[in-house]
Parts: sequence; C-alpha cells; structure tokens
Amino acid sequence: MKPIVLSGARREQIEEWARTEIGAAREERSEWESQWAENHSIHEAEARTGARRHKAIPNAPSVEIPIARMATVEITSRMLSIIRAQPKLLEVHTVDKNHADHAAALQDFIDWGIQGPWKLQQALDEAPKICVKHGIAMLYIPWIEQIKKTSSYRITSQGPKIVPIPIEDCLFRANRGSEIDNLPWSSVGSRYSREEMRFQ
Repeated sequence: MKPIVLSGARREQIEEWARTEIGAAREERSEWESQWAENHSIHEAEARTGARRHKAIPNAPSVEIPIARMATVEITSRMLSIIRAQPKLLEVHTVDKNHADHAAALQDFIDWGIQGPWKLQQALDEAPKICVKHGIAMLYIPWIEQIKKTSSYRITSQGPKIVPIPIEDCLFRANRGSEIDNLPWSSVGSRYSREEMRFQ
C-alpha cells in the first residue's frame, strides 16, 4: 500500500477537524465522567462532603456503609454464575441440516478461540464488574497478527483478541447514535508499559 501524501493545507484541515471533534467528544462526555466519579464514590463508601453531604441526622453514626459495593459483588457473582453455567459461551446453530458439518467445524474453531487466544474467558471475568458498577463496559477486539521475521516474512498466528478496557480510555461522540460501530470515529487510549517508558 502506498503512503498517503497530504499537502500542508490538507493536513491543517484534518488537524483542525480532529481537534474540534476530540474537544466536542470530551465536552459531551463530561456529564458521564461526573456520574462515573459519583458511582465510584458510592461504591467505595467515601464520606460525602459539600453539596454531596446528606442532611445531618441527630445521633446518627458518621460512617458510610458500603451497601453499593456489597450489591455490586452480589449482582456480579450472579451474572458470572449464569454465564459459567452455560455448556457453551457461544453456540453455532444451522438453519438446515445441509450445513451441519460446517456448523460443527465452526463450533470447534469457536471453542478453541474461547479457551485460548481470544481471551474471552478473561474478558468475561472483568467486564461484568465494570458494567454493574458503572452501567457500561467496553470491549476492544483488535485483529492481532504475530509475525516472525527471519530471512522470510511469515505470520505465525492471527486472530481476534478480546480486551476489556477502562471506560475512561474510550472516546467518541456521544450524541451521534447508540451503536459505536456506526459512528464516524472512535478511539481507545493506551498507556506506556514500564519498558516503553524507559525510551520516552
């Protein structure tokens, strides 16, 4: 694939569009971030101060009971129990008997992916906790290729990998629709590893 060559004026237009879109996305998300902070505070039973302080009740103990955390643990445990009780997380069905062999082969492939490289099981252990706590969970599913370069160029393995990501690392225009796949753009932030930080 040939690299895309942009003129200086076109590059400036794209940069201005990106700055405008990112700024609007951050502004639209500010209400969500306030709610996430409130959810976290309630979950951790942090003492309320200022405008968040409850009306004082005479002789009431000045403690916050972590009821939300207890409820979160209970709901998450039930969700995981239901998911793990299923014989298969994903099951293939055919609309007719003519493709039974194809369905069986696809089922074998899915079972292999779930137990191995797709990391679906690990994602299901983490995503329900985030979803119950904040009402939303995000999964990033890139297509990963592992390449071995010696005297030749060879792909040793390839396939999807399911990664639960912190909701604060996701950025998109919140008012453009409910289906993130249909949005003009979306982004996922990433953090440097310890090794990467050494070279920054």
